[in-house]
Amino acid sequence: SDKIGYQTIRIHTNEKTDVSIYVDDQQISAEASSILLSKNRNAHFVTIKKNGFNPVTQYFSRDIRPAVAIFDTILFAVPLLVDLYTNEIYSINPQDIRINLRKELP
Repeated sequence: SDKIGYQTIRIHTNEKTDVSIYVDDQQISAEASSILLSKNRNAHFVTIKKNGFNPVTQYFSRDIRPAVAIFDTILFAVPLLVDLYTNEIYSINPQDIRINLRKELP
């Protein structure tokens, strides 16, 4: 399960070794199959890099989860305030990405 206010994003690449992952220009991992993104931001940029290959950047957006918003509204203000405070009312998309790294041309 995810930490409150974060969401796990699965990353699949055609290259399995010596791959670096950057979130919003900060290197966070090497050779990971998943990362945690904060729901605090409206958007994230995740870049996959490997020496000798063209880097690939994927855009992630934060969206309101309609079912949670509707359920919270039906139950009145307290659940809505809690979900807004913890950012659990949001979902980050896409949740699963496939990256095809291509060799740089000489």
